[in-house]
Amino acid sequence: MPEIDDPRRRPPAPGPRRRAFGGALACAAGLAAAGAAPALRATTAPIRLGQTLSLLGGRHRLALDLFTGLRVGLDRANARGGVRGAEVALRTLDDHNEPDQAAANVRQLLQDGALAIVAPIGRAITAALLPAVEASGAALVGPVSGDATLRRPHRPQVFALRADLRAQWQVLIGHARRRGLARAALFCEASERGEAQAREFQALLAASGAPPAALLRYDGAPASLENALRALRGSGSQFVVNDGAAPLYEALIRRLVEATPGVAGRPLVLAVDTDAPTLVRSLGAAAEGMIVARAFPAVQDTRRAIVRDYLAAMREAEPTWAPSDAGLEGFVVAQALVSALQRSAVPSRAGLLAALGRTDQDLGGLRLRWHPGDHHGLHFADAALVGRDGRWVQ
Repeated sequence: MPEIDDPRRRPPAPGPRRRAFGGALACAAGLAAAGAAPALRATTAPIRLGQTLSLLGGRHRLALDLFTGLRVGLDRANARGGVRGAEVALRTLDDHNEPDQAAANVRQLLQDGALAIVAPIGRAITAALLPAVEASGAALVGPVSGDATLRRPHRPQVFALRADLRAQWQVLIGHARRRGLARAALFCEASERGEAQAREFQALLAASGAPPAALLRYDGAPASLENALRALRGSGSQFVVNDGAAPLYEALIRRLVEATPGVAGRPLVLAVDTDAPTLVRSLGAAAEGMIVARAFPAVQDTRRAIVRDYLAAMREAEPTWAPSDAGLEGFVVAQALVSALQRSAVPSRAGLLAALGRTDQDLGGLRLRWHPGDHHGLHFADAALVGRDGRWVQ
């Protein structure tokens, strides 16, 4: 069964294994989640998967939701017989949002026999652990990041599910253009990576018939935020988009709202973010009128079978835990992994890589494709308007 381990703490004294999840998620070695399906009577050794997450003492809702969805998906597969009688066992280590700790966690998980590393969150964490994964011959499945460097140039061991930033930007630019807006500003990192992202954004604007964007560069210093706000005001931009960096973009939005009361008096705010619900909750009333890109369907979109399956599994396994976009993402990662394991000739790193690399299937209304030379995954991108009460308006 899935575990969450905190490598900074000593293992508990020998004794009965305690079960904990939900409101009292424990971050100690050997603690398994409550409500999980009974362990299989394995006829073969368990198939091991590994994960590193930033739990922040149970305060990181995105990580908890992602873990819940992943765990529920794997538990359901195990309750139905696992993979040819073998349990799919997930071990999750807490990295405290420290890239070096994430890399150390992954080295330990791989040393302990993980066939794949699944669903790390964010560009910095994923970049830190990637060398260990690539050196081991294992797969990295479902990183929660839209960063282009995980997809281009092609990385044979990286299997993305969520759409990259380019696809999310394309959706947001389309929304702006349909409103008759053409002049854009991009809040982008002052770095080589930021310049590369800016070139991609400018190319998308050109393809839509819009003029080049004003570039609002940031480097993390307070002065760069003030400079970006000044540049935005002087640019005449009709809409503004970010390339990530949610905390800094949140600060820019707050300053923009303070300086320009009323939605009609300021540029339309568009956002891409790994954890959009948290960004919207944190902004509160300042989020009204924003349009946010989504890399997975809304959990309210029950037209899709995968959403209905996720909601049914949550009602059965975690009835007190609210379904969420991140939980759905974790659930989809579980479905993709279990399907590939069932198709692999041998439960090994090489066997799983081969099976993942020939994926073309309908996951309940989401088409997943991983082919040689193209591991982009779902290609799903949508957007939602934020209403007055902070709820999504589809």
